[in-house]
Amino acid sequence: MVEYAEYEIYEKKMDQVIKNLEFFNSPFRIQLFMMLNAYGEISLPELAKKMGKSKTTISKHLKLLDSELNWITIEEEKVRGNIKKKIYKMNVDTRYSDVFWNLEDIVKSYPKEKINKFLIKELKKNQLLFQMINLMNLETKKFFERKIATLETMDQDLTKEFFLKNRVINYFTNLTKEESIEYNNEMHDFHKKFIKKIEEERLKNKDKKPIREYLAFQVVWPIKKMIDL
Repeated sequence: MVEYAEYEIYEKKMDQVIKNLEFFNSPFRIQLFMMLNAYGEISLPELAKKMGKSKTTISKHLKLLDSELNWITIEEEKVRGNIKKKIYKMNVDTRYSDVFWNLEDIVKSYPKEKINKFLIKELKKNQLLFQMINLMNLETKKFFERKIATLETMDQDLTKEFFLKNRVINYFTNLTKEESIEYNNEMHDFHKKFIKKIEEERLKNKDKKPIREYLAFQVVWPIKKMIDL
């Protein structure tokens, strides 16, 4: 059971998650987040060049990631003399995960007078999450349109390598309510173990600058409830 003193902590956590997801309210911010995730660390001039935006515009949005969300670390690197350039680094443990894994336990023990307020926040969180997914899907559509155009003019010897680098792995399974609970439990345990493993590896090799080319994203849709509304 959840202790009464924990209610305020859960509400603060929920407010922070909502604040995090509200950052992803535009295709530009989705692109920015994807760029930072992929490169891990990158200078402001490089980021502005890759995104085709001014350094002032990029810097304004990055300040939110730094000061409000604490997702990045800003360091200064000496170029020559007194000239320095800013380097933006994604924090090692930056990722989105559901901090309310035990939501059923929370709901069961929540005071009646507070439950609606808390669940409205949960629904708001989900709404923002799917808004973010939708914007990412738009970026994915543009990506594949560009890749199709590239493929049409590509030398055939390069197509196999092209396929392996641009392949998207997907899993699609229909589940009963009981199966979805088991699936979520299994995925939750796997995710915790796997994230711990890769974070340990990254800390061991923190001097390296690998490009993280892929984003793993898992969502279970409540499709029956959605179509019955």
